Amino acid sequence: MQEDHPEETDKGLIQARLVAYGSSLAHSSMERAGMLGGIRMRLLDVDPDSKGLCGETLANAIYKDKARGLIPFFAVCTLGTTSCCSFDHLKEMGELSQENNIWLHIDAAYAGSACICPEYRPLLNGVEKADSFSFGPHKWLLVNFDCSCMWVRDQHQLVDGFTVDPLYYEVRMLIYVLLSALEENLFLAQISEQYS
Repeated sequence: MQEDHPEETDKGLIQARLVAYGSSLAHSSMERAGMLGGIRMRLLDVDPDSKGLCGETLANAIYKDKARGLIPFFAVCTLGTTSCCSFDHLKEMGELSQENNIWLHIDAAYAGSACICPEYRPLLNGVEKADSFSFGPHKWLLVNFDCSCMWVRDQHQLVDGFTVDPLYYEVRMLIYVLLSALEENLFLAQISEQYS
C-alpha cells in the first residue's frame, strides 16, 4: 500500500484513509473485521431486484471515496448471503477491483459449496479475478463442523501481512551469521594447521 502512496511516510495516516466495501447483506463478520482492524467498512445498498451488490453501485462508491482522498483497497463479493442467499455481481465487481487495484475477496461460505454442481458453476463467472475465495464445506458438503477453506492467489501477500521483522531480529541474525563465519574460519584454520 505504501508503494502506491509514497507521499505518505506514516503508516497510520495511510490506514486512516483505507476503505473497504461489501453489500448491506454481507455477513456481519465483514463489518466486525473492519472495526477490529480500524478500517472504514462501507456496506453498500444492493440492487432491489437481484438483492446483490452491482458494479455500478461499487463504482460510484469508489469514485466518491477517491474524490474524498480515501484509498479503496478491499471489496467483499458475497456469493450466497446468509439472510436470503443472494449473489453479488461477481463479474462486474471483479473488473472494477482489477481496474482500481482493489483486493477482491469472495465470501462463498454459505452457498459456495453448491458450485461443485455443474448446473451452478455459472454463478462463479468472474472468479478468476478474485484475490481470495472462501467457502464452508461444513454447510453443504456433509463435513463435520467447523471446516472453512480459503484460497489465496498470492500466498506471499497473506504471509507477509503477518510477518514482523523488528530490528533486533535483523541484528541477532547478523550476529549469528558473523559468528558462524568466524567459527567456520577457525575450524578451517585448525584443519589447515593440522595438515600443514
